[in-house]
Amino acid sequence: MIQEPAPFEPFEPEATRRAAGVTESARANRGWWDRNADEYQIEHGTFLGDDRFVWCPEGLDEVEAELLGPPEELKGKDALEIGAGAAQCSRWL
Repeated sequence: MIQEPAPFEPFEPEATRRAAGVTESARANRGWWDRNADEYQIEHGTFLGDDRFVWCPEGLDEVEAELLGPPEELKGKDALEIGAGAAQCSRWL
């Protein structure tokens, strides 16, 4: 009896954790974003918009929620956007 070879399965790298310095981490982050930005925008861009401040996947919009307070009181204040994606929240601010 002739046995068929197993189908080829592409190698999938395994994610692991290890210590990394700031420079290496920033380089890896930038590399990921540069490789995946177009796909991210295709998948999420319509939902997120160009300058919309959306708090969660459910679509809680800052314009309606005012979790940061009234928009007129935000002028001149500093903000740090974490997990910015395409930075639409920063553009809204």
